Amino acid sequence: DPRSKPQGGSATGTPLYADQSYVSVRGDVQHVYPLLRVSGTRFSAIVANPPFGLTWQVKSLNDSKAASSTLLTWLMCMNLRMSGGQGAFIAGTARLDREILEDPETRRAVYCVVDVANMFGGVDLPCSIAFWGDSACRTSDEPLVRLAVDSAADLHTCAQIVTDTRARMFDRLLEYDGTDEHELVSTVETFPLIQDAYR
Repeated sequence: DPRSKPQGGSATGTPLYADQSYVSVRGDVQHVYPLLRVSGTRFSAIVANPPFGLTWQVKSLNDSKAASSTLLTWLMCMNLRMSGGQGAFIAGTARLDREILEDPETRRAVYCVVDVANMFGGVDLPCSIAFWGDSACRTSDEPLVRLAVDSAADLHTCAQIVTDTRARMFDRLLEYDGTDEHELVSTVETFPLIQDAYR
């Protein structure tokens, strides 16, 4: 989110907007993540697109065991989010289903998934965007909202459904833990950023 600012430590990076309202932290996430954790940095909104098909080992994650870059990036996102934080996570559809959504607690944090058959031009790998919030955003018996589009250019067709789902989820979350509505940043506002990046 363009207004999302790190809390805790100070993250320095490259301003992406003229008003300096958005900062990108550049570097190998395997090396940057431990520094962000040690500094106590937390984000209200995170958009992650981990590299596909790599095996990583990050000392402070997954009991220091090697795992896929997808799983470890997901764990990093969960550890770097603020209370009430939210985000969008891009991954291969099969890997997202197998490594992220099979866990019941994780599944409750994801309120909507958009499956994109052709996310990246010239890449023959169906991908998905998982929109997530607090782990209490869905009840265990509430179905996960799952949409499908042919390409990233079609993402705009899902925006209203994701917005409505997010609104229902956050209305319940506000009742659940008393979070101030102004603390919540709309992940859906990242939709245009995702669309522009993958057109």
